[in-house]
Amino acid sequence: MANQVKKTSLGIALVTGGVGGIGTAICQALSKDNAVIIGTYIAAEKKYAHKWQQEREKEGMNGDLFECDVSDFESCKNTAQNIEKHYGRVDVLVNCAGITRDAMLKKLDNDSWHKVMETNLENVFDITRNLVGGMIKRGYGRIINISSVNGQKGQIGQTNYSS
Repeated sequence: MANQVKKTSLGIALVTGGVGGIGTAICQALSKDNAVIIGTYIAAEKKYAHKWQQEREKEGMNGDLFECDVSDFESCKNTAQNIEKHYGRVDVLVNCAGITRDAMLKKLDNDSWHKVMETNLENVFDITRNLVGGMIKRGYGRIINISSVNGQKGQIGQTNYSS
């Protein structure tokens, strides 16, 4: 889709976790407003991401996909650089990537705690930090952080996710 990018009033919109359920809905909504959509996916989703991209093209979505492990600062840095190299900028960033690793706190292991924190919380810093400088330099940018209602009321077995 990268070769078919057209002019848009909303500009370039990056949606982390774009191939997920909520991410897809956000991509579709932004696409209807004529944004160029860039979604991210993780390596384990590569086959699904290709199918996702084909389905979005059939819907008329204008954009691209980039592999990015949002739980890793260097991956976010490389992805941000690649996007800016190919598209010149990111105007709208939607931090939507998230995972669950549910377990009651007394049974929750350290790895599950940290993976959820890295993916759901630290990713907001990791990707935003690598894009905000360009937004400031251009004098324009929008950053939207998606969260769960469980962050307000909690949920049994989701201490890490609710945090």
